[in-house]
Amino acid sequence: MSRKSATVILLERDCFTMSDSWVDRIELTRYAGCKFEVTGSKDLGAPTLELPGNLPITQVDGITSPRALYLALNDAAMMLDVELEWVDAIPMIAKLDWITAAVIAKDAGHDVPQLPSFETLVSQRSLTSIRRMGQVTIGAEWGYDMHELTMSFEQWLRILGGERHRVEKPYLYEGKIYLGVWMFDGKGGLVVGIDYEGEGWGGCLVDLELIDGPKLDDVDLAKLAACAALPKQ
Repeated sequence: MSRKSATVILLERDCFTMSDSWVDRIELTRYAGCKFEVTGSKDLGAPTLELPGNLPITQVDGITSPRALYLALNDAAMMLDVELEWVDAIPMIAKLDWITAAVIAKDAGHDVPQLPSFETLVSQRSLTSIRRMGQVTIGAEWGYDMHELTMSFEQWLRILGGERHRVEKPYLYEGKIYLGVWMFDGKGGLVVGIDYEGEGWGGCLVDLELIDGPKLDDVDLAKLAACAALPKQ
């Protein structure tokens, strides 16, 4: 499933001198395949015979890496001699693609935007694309052992988005096989029931001893999504 192109304006600033006026603008366009284009320009107003209406200063397309996008946006700001306010820009980028915005925020030390609904994520990246991103492994410790559960990144996002989920998985303890029941409550919590003494682990998903998922620019997307998901009331 392809995604239609969309554009957001990350910066628009009116500038004046004694003789001229213009608008500095940085636009970000997202195309199918999660490819981005950065355009920095000076809008000089209505075109004349002497001057074009819009004067492109820099344009970079085919960007797929969040880090490359971060650099391209900073370069555009530098060439326009403006300062890009990332506290405002990151939420705008998230409207085009939350994953890209979240990686930029994490990498650059800014606040990660709240995780949107699963439906919004699928509207930004196709379900096929999300499924191809790989698996998530989580781990909870009880009985002095680490117990792991693996699921698709899609399922992890559904759980973080509020979906209740239940998985039964046997585990070995002191030479015997027991049954662990992993119960995700849809509110950011998890309880693992064990059949020999009740509860093995319980708490918030972000407090799990192990969260390991697909990486983008060396940033773990499973951890990032877990930290950005607000507990459901």
